[in-house]
Amino acid sequence: MVIELIRGVALLLALCYLDSIVQRLPRIGDKGRVVMSGLLYGGICVVGMMAPINLAPGIIFDARSVVLSIAGLYGGPVVGVVAAVIAGGYRLWLGGAGAGVGLCVVLTSMVAGLAYRHFLESRQRRAGVVQLLVFGFIVHALSIGWFMFLPAPAVANVIDRLAVPYLIVFSLATALLGWIVADIRDRLTTERELARATRALRESEEKLRAVVEYSPNGITLKDRAGNFLIVNTTYARWQGASVADMVGKSIADFFPASEAAESVAKDRLVFDSKQVWSGEYMRQFADGNSRHLKIHKVPVALPALGVDAVLTILTDISEAKWTEAQLLRARDEAITASLAKSEFLARMSHEFRTPLNAILGFSEILKQEYFGPLGADRYRDYAKDIHISAELLLELVNDLLDIAAIEGGRIRVDVQAIDIAAAVDQCVRTIIDRLSARGIRLGVDVADGLQPLHADERAVKQILLNLLSNASKFTPKDGVIDIAIRQSDGRTRIVVSDTGVGISGEHLTELRKPFQARGSQPYRSEDGWGLGLTIVQALVELHGGDFGIESELGVGTTVSVDLPTDGNHTGNRAGA
Repeated sequence: MVIELIRGVALLLALCYLDSIVQRLPRIGDKGRVVMSGLLYGGICVVGMMAPINLAPGIIFDARSVVLSIAGLYGGPVVGVVAAVIAGGYRLWLGGAGAGVGLCVVLTSMVAGLAYRHFLESRQRRAGVVQLLVFGFIVHALSIGWFMFLPAPAVANVIDRLAVPYLIVFSLATALLGWIVADIRDRLTTERELARATRALRESEEKLRAVVEYSPNGITLKDRAGNFLIVNTTYARWQGASVADMVGKSIADFFPASEAAESVAKDRLVFDSKQVWSGEYMRQFADGNSRHLKIHKVPVALPALGVDAVLTILTDISEAKWTEAQLLRARDEAITASLAKSEFLARMSHEFRTPLNAILGFSEILKQEYFGPLGADRYRDYAKDIHISAELLLELVNDLLDIAAIEGGRIRVDVQAIDIAAAVDQCVRTIIDRLSARGIRLGVDVADGLQPLHADERAVKQILLNLLSNASKFTPKDGVIDIAIRQSDGRTRIVVSDTGVGISGEHLTELRKPFQARGSQPYRSEDGWGLGLTIVQALVELHGGDFGIESELGVGTTVSVDLPTDGNHTGNRAGA
């Protein structure tokens, strides 16, 4: 009896070998391996039932309980069910008095294996040899329990002859088979994980190699002696050599001694400080090109090789440096041209003033007939036209001088306490005759009790006159211009509004730009170039103030100026 049981154990060992072969089949996939394992376990059960222990006609004993319990425990539901279907089907096909009990043993063994598997997984534990021995004892004790449903003579025979050897041998067989299967599965898992890790490492190496090889930057890895451990294709091409020619050689083999020593010194600095070093310098390479390089040196530890190394990344920025130089040259040329323009305007304007003063003086004499009456009224009209034109030209010259002084940084803000009400009164008296001649009414609203405004008096008066003059040019006959002065929160606010032609929204930004084409600037009259607002804005900014414009086409325009009353944002400084 024992020999037959041991023969069953030998069959189980064959199962282990065959199962390891199935698990290593490369092309069937995980699902295919599961199905084939189920077929294998079921087939082994069938083989065992072909040479069983015959206790009585139709009552047989074999190792199917061991196989099915291990199939459920290590194979899982699919392997266990497939094996149980095969084993149960064959046992029913054999028939006999023990067919029903045999089928119950098949199901009990498979279900016990699945239950123990679930128990271990839920607690994230593994079964050792002792646990497997206990598990085998329980499975076969349950099987003996099913034997009690056999006919009475067979039950007695089981208890007398089979129970003890059956429990001992098949419990040990279950522990042995489980330990071998678990070991095989662990080894296979380790092999697969190692294969995946090896494949991932190979892919990572290939990606890293591709990055290094195809990088447009020069990349090297050197040891403390300055020998090249890695050189990419770009750097080798710069040196007019191949990668194989450079690896293992020293930087001194490719550069003059002074340059090689400089590079080794920087590498040593990186080794000693363990800090990244960055810098730029020019270097002549063996391919005949001189390159302006941006260089990064990074300390790298290579414990597997037992050495420290420095990774050097060299970026060729020669083109960027050339572009930068061109931009700087263009900027310097633009600054020079702007200064030349401002100087030209200043000189030209000064040259205009001398003949203009003569024209104004003599035309005034003619107009006023200081030396006697002119011969005809038409002469008086001509003298008047000459005088008006000269005034307009002088006004333009003065504006050009102011623009040139502003752009050249020659305007200085001389801060002093100003009676703003008196300054407004002076400017109004200066321009009132011109407004009256054009039929324009002027409204003046200066608040009482204004504090002195600390600012440049000449600049403030020029701001007031430019705002009033500009408004008068674009206000038609019978129009209205209002000027208001208020103070609050440490600011003095000057507001000049008119009922003139107004400006559309898209043209507001153009008002502050000098020398724009006449057609692109609607807020410009026939007797001026619209430089007044540009000058106003520059003077306001020199005082640390704010300048704003609001306008509506066909309704009118409002210009506001805010200046710090105490002059904290100004001082004796040049405008720029």
